[in-house]
Amino acid sequence: MAAVSPITSTAAGGLWTAPTTWLGGIAPNGNDDVVIATTTVNSVTLGAALTQYGTLTINSGATLTETAAAALSFGADVNINGTLTEFGAAVVGFAGKSHKKRNIHC
Repeated sequence: MAAVSPITSTAAGGLWTAPTTWLGGIAPNGNDDVVIATTTVNSVTLGAALTQYGTLTINSGATLTETAAAALSFGADVNINGTLTEFGAAVVGFAGKSHKKRNIHC
């Protein structure tokens, strides 16, 4: 069985739920492996609760931003080589195995 490719963000980024944020035009569901590859001043923005059972990788130079309404739970491996930014009452829960570099701004 062939490995499934991760869902990767575009350089422009945008809302997690918007198809235009992702290469291929399909927003990831909680079981997909996800790569945040958005660079420069752009980011992928999460504004609601999400449980991510697939792996999440934030590439070096990339940013995932959580608004105050967001609650992000990880059930698989998380690799933060870029930045995870949280605002207000945003919540992050880690249950996965690997946290390579945790660059989290609150």
